[in-house]
Amino acid sequence: GMTGRIPRAARELSAEHAIVLGTLADVRNARPAWVVNVALKEDGYLLRSIDGNILIAGANDRGVLYGAFALLEKIALGERIT
Repeated sequence: GMTGRIPRAARELSAEHAIVLGTLADVRNARPAWVVNVALKEDGYLLRSIDGNILIAGANDRGVLYGAFALLEKIALGERIT
């Protein structure tokens, strides 16, 4: 409801813009150019806007969760995702 869209889950990127969540290793396998030279501490996350997509990449599953919470906070506060 915060985004004004109905979310749907998918395992692969479509032509539509998306919120992409996964571990850093998962993202490196799917879109290596998105996470070049990125290193995360344990439970760390990367939250960034890339080509109209929002990327949440975590060092581990907990990092992905923390990144999702950070995204929700930014949406609630009306902050930009860079």
